[in-house]
Amino acid sequence: MTATEAEGQARLASTLATDGYLDDGRLRDAFEAVPRHLFLPDRVWLDDSTASTGYVLVDRVSDPDRWWAAAYSDVSVVTQIDDGAPEPLDDHWATPTSSASRPSVVALMLAAADLRPGQRVLEIGTGTGFNAALMAHLVGEAHVTSVEIDPRISAQARASLAAADCHVRIVCADGEGGVPSRAPYDRVLATASLLRLPQEWVEQTAEGGLIVAPWETAMCPHGMVRLTVRGGRASGRFRTPVTFMTLRGQRHRARLAEMFTDEAWEEARHRGLGSRPALLGDDDARFAVGLRLPGVHYWEQAGTGHWLCSEDSWALIDDDAVHQWGPRDLFDEASAESAWWEDAGRPHVHDFGLTVTPGGHTAWLGTRESGPSWPLFG
Repeated sequence: MTATEAEGQARLASTLATDGYLDDGRLRDAFEAVPRHLFLPDRVWLDDSTASTGYVLVDRVSDPDRWWAAAYSDVSVVTQIDDGAPEPLDDHWATPTSSASRPSVVALMLAAADLRPGQRVLEIGTGTGFNAALMAHLVGEAHVTSVEIDPRISAQARASLAAADCHVRIVCADGEGGVPSRAPYDRVLATASLLRLPQEWVEQTAEGGLIVAPWETAMCPHGMVRLTVRGGRASGRFRTPVTFMTLRGQRHRARLAEMFTDEAWEEARHRGLGSRPALLGDDDARFAVGLRLPGVHYWEQAGTGHWLCSEDSWALIDDDAVHQWGPRDLFDEASAESAWWEDAGRPHVHDFGLTVTPGGHTAWLGTRESGPSWPLFG
């Protein structure tokens, strides 16, 4: 490693430690030992709201200063767009489909996993391989298995890990099925966001083991859950919110373009807005309502207003009116759940929990034993 590379790596670790992300000395040692730049391709995309695509392409050869600054800053670096499609056209908003996550978020998840030497770890979503290398430093490289669904990303991660002289097991497969041949695992960590937890992960986790995964609903893209597996069930609380790309097999898309037609607008039910529910302006409210109304999408669009959309209905909330179409009155449903959240004392994300059994998913508030609970799906 050159002096410049070592300086960047040390600076990043120092920044993360100062900001409180590396309180565990072992975790700081890992960040100081694993060079992040080795896991970034020469061409990456950085978030840029001024670009027509939403991202700007940065090339290590033509713009080395910006590339190196991104490599050792606490920023997310997109390493693939549109599942590996060619560069986006000027009028196409790029969709990031793989990235090197923000180092602070990586540190948060690794701390939540409480990794110890000798533990067997399964990572869902190898991505760049950087996280796998950090885990190898913490538990030993022989104990890390990482699964990646994309063959090109998997191959690049193998090459990057080899360049870092790190030898963990990389499997190219759909991570929703886990890697049963290496089970059981003491820890299962996902680097892609979930709407449902695969039962295979629970079955492949050792008794007393942990599952740490980003979590989202169709209404709210951020969350993280830490579950303990006992007796064939996984249960635990949501923690500090993080946002990741969705697991490929669980990607969800609102059907608004199919349902919002001139005829639907004429048929829609229009009325004055009245009071504005909390979910229109509060992330905690949206998280709670998303748990209460699984499958209902929410987004705010400049120039039109707030949208809700399910498989068969939509609602538009503008400055002073509500417009609803379909068999469901989505605004009324969401408003009722938003009022439930306020009546419950405006709980935060970490006040909620999740239990997963072979019979399904149950969300709860407060405690699993005494708090209100409800099934997430059907």
